[in-house]
Order: sequence, then C-alpha cells, then structure tokens
Amino acid sequence: MDEAPKPVGGTDYPATWSQFLEWFGNEAVCARNLERVRWPGGFACTACGVVGEPYRASRGD
Repeated sequence: MDEAPKPVGGTDYPATWSQFLEWFGNEAVCARNLERVRWPGGFACTACGVVGEPYRASRGD
C-alpha cells in the first residue's frame, strides 16, 4: 500500500499561531485544507474506491 505524502510545515499547515489565524478564518476553510492535505488527488473512499466529494456534516451548531 502506498503511503500518503507527509504534510510540510508552512506549506500544508501553518508554522506559527499567527499563520494559523490568517489561514483559517473559519471552520469551513480549515476543513477544506485538511481535505486537501489528506486527499491531495481528491477524495477517494478507502472502503469502495469511489472518487468524489467527501461527505460533510455539521456538529449541529
């Protein structure tokens, strides 16, 4: 099984608290970044292999 590429600080995630606050103005922006880091080629289900948009749910806020 191929390993996913490792995230790079300052590129894939902020290196400082100030960068964090600049990069992630809200939870949706943060979620999109995490998806990009986790699935650089787009979302693919590990169970069935289907490629598409990841399922997103709210916490009920």
